[in-house]
Amino acid sequence: MRREDKVQSKLGWANVNGMLHIPVYKHYLQSQQKDIIAVVDMQGKKNMAIHWPDMNEFAAPVFIGQSQGRLHCITGHKKQEDHRVHIIELSIWVLEDYGAAQWVLKQSVSCLQLFGEISCGVDDLDVVAIHPDRNLVFFVHRYNWKLVSYDMDSEDEVYDLCTLGHGGGLIIPYVPYFVEVPVLSCGASTDFQEGQPRIL
Repeated sequence: MRREDKVQSKLGWANVNGMLHIPVYKHYLQSQQKDIIAVVDMQGKKNMAIHWPDMNEFAAPVFIGQSQGRLHCITGHKKQEDHRVHIIELSIWVLEDYGAAQWVLKQSVSCLQLFGEISCGVDDLDVVAIHPDRNLVFFVHRYNWKLVSYDMDSEDEVYDLCTLGHGGGLIIPYVPYFVEVPVLSCGASTDFQEGQPRIL
């Protein structure tokens, strides 16, 4: 990674098989290299880079996440329209083989199917999350601030979940996994007056 490269938190991150996956966006003015996903173990000892799938001048990195124990990546197919970049379709990829960095196309979905529009501005679409246990992807369409879900098992199932209101901002998925938090295990509670955890 060079100084002009940057990590894009909007593109998500994933913890798969004890490895942290972080998207790195290449600065196009300085580099013709492809966008990569940096992979490091939690101790920072092992590392590698994986290229985004299907990247060309008509594709843009959109999101990475973990579902069903596997790394998923979403790319957008873009077109130039009225001096703005628009996304017309999204492709959802699954990393099948780490060694060969082999991606398999799982699904493609058009903006027309998701939002009822032929295309949407690249800044008008946010992927919120990929469900960790099911084939569901959650999106926010910033034009009307709707939160929608897309069920990959049933290609026609797009649900409007709610309207967030203008300026809904960043949505951080709730992940209820507290098994390894020491203060929450074995009936522990915190005595805030003394500042020390105690077991009840």
